[in-house]
Amino acid sequence: ANFGALDEPVVRKYTRQILVGLEFLHSKGVVHCDIKGGNILVTEDGIIKLADFNSSKYLDSITGGGSNPLKSLLGTPQFMAPEVIRQTGHGKKADIWSVGCTVIQMLTGAPPWDEISNKVTLMFHIATAPNGPPLPDDLHDDARDFL
Repeated sequence: ANFGALDEPVVRKYTRQILVGLEFLHSKGVVHCDIKGGNILVTEDGIIKLADFNSSKYLDSITGGGSNPLKSLLGTPQFMAPEVIRQTGHGKKADIWSVGCTVIQMLTGAPPWDEISNKVTLMFHIATAPNGPPLPDDLHDDARDFL
């Protein structure tokens, strides 16, 4: 569901919790591969829970020890890192990219590149763009630096 943009203090609180959850997953050798607003649950107490592990991969079982990156096209296009789309190999950093895209979604109420409706066009754009998604003009400097 779309609940609109969130205030920056709420986004900071949620982002911190998302990163703690990812840090735990990554410490266990798990890459989520589909971090996005729709896969983040919020309890009544404001506690974040990561959900939907259908795309997740256990690095050691796939790479024989985690030394080689994944080369699978998994996730939701607006939140995919360029290296995921290019299938040049990805890992934990792709989850961090997806967190950045999720932060943009929390701040604006819409996923990055929401104006591109064709998935093939969107994936081509992300894979070839020299920069990440556009940031909101009214974004605080600290949030801009984080992203």
